[in-house]
This record gives sequence, structure tokens and C-alpha cells, in this order.
Amino acid sequence: MGRVGRIVGLVLLCLVGGMVLFLLGVNLYVQSKSTQATIQQELSQRVGLPLHIQRISVTPWSGLKLSGITVADGTPAGKSFLNAKNFRLRVKLFSLFRRPLIVKEVALIRPVVVWPQDENGKWH
Repeated sequence: MGRVGRIVGLVLLCLVGGMVLFLLGVNLYVQSKSTQATIQQELSQRVGLPLHIQRISVTPWSGLKLSGITVADGTPAGKSFLNAKNFRLRVKLFSLFRRPLIVKEVALIRPVVVWPQDENGKWH
């Protein structure tokens, strides 16, 4: 039993190590400038307004985490319409590596929304 137990332990250790390396690789991939730009462009298209992301990371428990989100209001002045500390996105993992990016769930953490009003009293 001692030898079998060591083999099972070694296999489990290899599986956990492989999962950690995979998660590290995915994190490095989503933090690359080109992938971040692709995700930012895809989300901007879906929102219909210019969107800026400061940082992206991946965790197994919360999925794709986008930090420092700013959404411009679409006017020429480009004032900030929405700021959020974090977005949490649940995406299909392999859609990160090919198009289209498939988002299953979106959660905003501490959003701040600004609805500007012009001098005529119109809300934008």
C-alpha cells in the first residue's frame, strides 16, 4: 500500500501542478497587451461605447476579472459615463483563445454611473 499511495500522491501532485501552470499561462495570456486590447474592443462593441480596462486577470473561482473599468459617454468630450472598481465576467474558457468571446455572466463591483444633463435639461 505504501508504494501505491506514493504513486497516487505523485499523480495528484502532478495534476495540481499542471492546473497551476495552466492557470498561470492563461493569466499571462489575458494580461498581454494584444489580448487585453481584443477583450477591450469586444466589450466596447457590445456596450456600444468606448471602454477602457486597466488590468485583467483570471481566477478559477471568479472567472475573468477586469479592474479599473471606465466607459466614456460617447460624446466628443469623452467624459466618463461609468466607472467600476471591478467587472467579473464568466466566460467560456476556450473563447479567450478564439473569436467570438462568449460571456456567460457579467457582474459590476462598486459601479459609479454619471448621467450628465445639458443646459436645456436633457439627460444623456
